[in-house]
Amino acid sequence: MEKMIKEGYAYADKGTGEEMKDQRDNDFDSPFRNVSPEENLKLFKALLEGKDEANGYCIRAKVDKEYTFIDGDDKKKKTVRIWDHKCCRDPVFFRSKKDVAHHKTGTKYKAYPCYDFACPIVDSLEGITHALRSIEYHDRTGGYYWVQEVLKLEHKTILYDFSRLNMVYTVLSKRKLKYIVDQNMVEGWDDPRFPTVQGIMRKGMTPYSLKKFMLEQGPSKNTNMMEWDKIWAYNKEYIDPRAPRYTVISKEESARLLVTNGPDSIEVENHPLHQKNPEMGTKPIFYGKELIIEKEDA
Repeated sequence: MEKMIKEGYAYADKGTGEEMKDQRDNDFDSPFRNVSPEENLKLFKALLEGKDEANGYCIRAKVDKEYTFIDGDDKKKKTVRIWDHKCCRDPVFFRSKKDVAHHKTGTKYKAYPCYDFACPIVDSLEGITHALRSIEYHDRTGGYYWVQEVLKLEHKTILYDFSRLNMVYTVLSKRKLKYIVDQNMVEGWDDPRFPTVQGIMRKGMTPYSLKKFMLEQGPSKNTNMMEWDKIWAYNKEYIDPRAPRYTVISKEESARLLVTNGPDSIEVENHPLHQKNPEMGTKPIFYGKELIIEKEDA
C-alpha cells in the first residue's frame, strides 16, 4: 500500500459511505483525490497506528478512468473500460478497525486491507495461475487486474467466473443462517435441517453423492435453481446397493398380534440382507403366532 500511495495510485479519504456512493453513481471525483502522496502516506501511517488524526479516514484506490482490460473467455473476449463498473470507481482498499478486536490477533493491528486490494496481491505472491470466483464478483474483475498491473507484480493471475449454487426454497446466506444459529433456533451449524455440508451429512448424505452432484454442475456462468430431489436421488443411487435390509417398527407405535392358529414353537429362517447383493450375508427371520405390527395396522 505504501508503494501504491507513493506512486499516486491510492489516497486517503474522509468521506462517508453515502458520499462515496454518490460519487460513484454520478461519476465525479472525491475532494480528497488530488491530495499529495506525501500527505496520503502520513495519514496511512497514522491509520495503521490508530492515531486520532486518522479518525474517519480510509484508503481508496486512485483508478485511471481510461484503464481498460480484457474481459471474457477465449470465445467472447472484449475490451472493457474499468470505470464502466461503478464498484471499480476508486474502491476502498484499507479501513480502520482500531475499535474492533480481531478473533486471532486481538487489537495488535488497527487497520486491515479490504478484499479488492488483498486478493490480487495474495494470489500473485502465492503463484495462483487461475482464481475461480463466483459470478457476483464479475464486475470487480477489472479492479483485480488493475492492482496486479500497477504494482507490477511478477506473477499475473487469470480469473474465471462460475455461477453460484442456488437451491429452491433454501436460504444459503451464511449471514442469515448465522442469525438462526445465534438465536438458538437450531442445534448448530450441523443441524440436519440446515443446508450446510455438515447438516446434510448428518442427515444421511454421502461424500460420493455430494461430490457427484457438484461435479455435474460444471463451471457454468448461468444462474439457475437446483432441486433437492436431484442430490438425494444420487444419494439413494449410491446407498441402495450397499444398504442391508432390515424390518423395524417403532416401539411407541407398535402393537402385539396373536395368531390363534399359528405355530406353537418359533421357527427361524435365514434370508439375504440384500436380494441383489448376496455377499452381504443373511439375517434371521422368526416365525411364530405372536407378532409385532404397527398400531395403525392392528
